[in-house]
Amino acid sequence: MGIEKVIGVDAQGGDVLEKTADSERQEVYQRATTAVKTVAAKHPDYTFYLVGNPDQINKVLGKYPDNIKVEPGRGAKCRAITRLGEMIEEKLIGGIYTCGNTKEVSAVVMSQICVMEEFAKVFPGEKLAPMLAEVPKSPFVERVSTFFALDVGSIPTLSKPEHYVLYAKLGQIYAEVMGRQNPSIGLLNIGAEYGKGSSILKEANSLLKNSRLNFIGNVEPYVCIYDHEKGSDEARPVDILVSNGELGNIFIKTLSTGASLGTDFVKEAIMKGDIIGKVAGFYLSRKAFVQAKKRADPSATGGSVFIGAKYPVFKNHGTFTTYGMTVGLEKYISLIEHGILGKIRDAFSVYND
Repeated sequence: MGIEKVIGVDAQGGDVLEKTADSERQEVYQRATTAVKTVAAKHPDYTFYLVGNPDQINKVLGKYPDNIKVEPGRGAKCRAITRLGEMIEEKLIGGIYTCGNTKEVSAVVMSQICVMEEFAKVFPGEKLAPMLAEVPKSPFVERVSTFFALDVGSIPTLSKPEHYVLYAKLGQIYAEVMGRQNPSIGLLNIGAEYGKGSSILKEANSLLKNSRLNFIGNVEPYVCIYDHEKGSDEARPVDILVSNGELGNIFIKTLSTGASLGTDFVKEAIMKGDIIGKVAGFYLSRKAFVQAKKRADPSATGGSVFIGAKYPVFKNHGTFTTYGMTVGLEKYISLIEHGILGKIRDAFSVYND
């Protein structure tokens, strides 16, 4: 078994801090261990290291397959992400799946994992790789239920329009591995019309238009979620959204906040309604609202992957679910099975001249 099939898993998540209550801490460990046990049973040729506090892990782990190992975190607080970085350097694992703090994960990527040599030549001096996330669409969209967005928070600005083309190519590679044939690509901008945005976005639009990629032009957030312009019935499906990290991060966070805000408005209307409305609202709050919030949460699609890091690094949200981590680990394995790291290296190599 090659090292690429040994996965280090952060069993703590972003919620397990020194101030977290014991019951909440145990719940987080329970979600992580359940997800790993599920995936490990399906993939006996992979090894999974659960990293964190061994006492907490063993308390909820129960009976588990032989391809799961428990590894203590680093220091008195058993910090998982710190130990995972060390395990990469010691070549004990071939990559990381974590739900830890973005700042801490990024520090490990920069100092202990690093970026591919091919990436470093394209982005001189940049120590972080862009982050790609799978994002949910409206449940009323029939074609596909998600789209892929990059960068969603790693590299704030891009200095060359060619970098947007490279991002689009990376998104295409990942989307095709995940089953999308000839995925459509949109450039996040302040308007759909050609000529909108900054000078670098205008140049990027021209380069993408003249590339062999399936580029559909500038797109606004509404199109990404509904696959058509507001007020139009003409289909304009988006599989990949390309942007710099600053705009992408704001977009993702606004989408998540908007989903919660809409739910709050409905809850308020129910609370101010008559008794029948309140009874119906009680049911909705216990069932429908919970399900809707889970579907709208990007963490349910497995989290983000650092495209261009030397080793696979998947990062989910600190408020991850068992289902979300299970999905994410399966995507991690798909990345390995399809040799996507080699394809990413080839994509960067095109721009090394």
